[in-house]
Amino acid sequence: MYQWKNWFSDSVRKIQNHGKPRAFRFIRQNNEIVMFYKNSCLDPKWIGFHEENGFQILQSYPDSCPIPMKPVVLDEKDLDDIPSMYNFMDTQNQKWWESFLDNQSIICPTDNVRNEFIDNFWTVQCDNYEVESQPFISQLIPNRPITIQNHPVVFSEIKIGSLVALIPETMTIDNPFWLAKVIRIDNEDQIIHLLYYEEDENHKWKEMSKKNSGSVGLCEVEAVLAANFSLTKKGTMRKNILKRIQRNLK
Repeated sequence: MYQWKNWFSDSVRKIQNHGKPRAFRFIRQNNEIVMFYKNSCLDPKWIGFHEENGFQILQSYPDSCPIPMKPVVLDEKDLDDIPSMYNFMDTQNQKWWESFLDNQSIICPTDNVRNEFIDNFWTVQCDNYEVESQPFISQLIPNRPITIQNHPVVFSEIKIGSLVALIPETMTIDNPFWLAKVIRIDNEDQIIHLLYYEEDENHKWKEMSKKNSGSVGLCEVEAVLAANFSLTKKGTMRKNILKRIQRNLK
């Protein structure tokens, strides 16, 4: 066994609103790991982020390989109910469980077996794996119940009047990102027109004066770190948005 959860935890986007049983489909699409889902396995159509595109599951890729998990001894209290089930077992299964309760090490592989498995597990070649790419469709699925936090920003989703965080032209420690309001969207050239914000010593953001020649500007979607969010009532950045921006700056 490998520690898959720990290996992927920093790279997987958080999924919300999936508390009910659903059907999920994971595929590789355009060199990205994506997910489609159905509200019921009986539904004829898979739902994705766009008509033909899945939700991007990974925001980054883990380094190296997951760490092997060594077998652990179970707490005896967790096994107290096993003998009460002997009447439902055949003789062979009952004997196995009696042996296991007496000595849990019977399920542990030897060091030689474990080392051989670890050495060979990651040598599978996947060079011939073909990925079926899908055309990008910009039409959104309305009222989708499942959302994935920090999904890559899509140009068609950016709204006029909303706030966006941007990669600055010159990045400094004191100014790792810019904040601006979307004032116009040029769909033909895919350019976003912006009114920049400035932050005071109390970390409160406000619009720059339009008299300032540097108060307005343009950007492409590739420069957007986060979009369609709002400030707190005090005009400060929300912690979850700030964490998203910092994560995307890495």
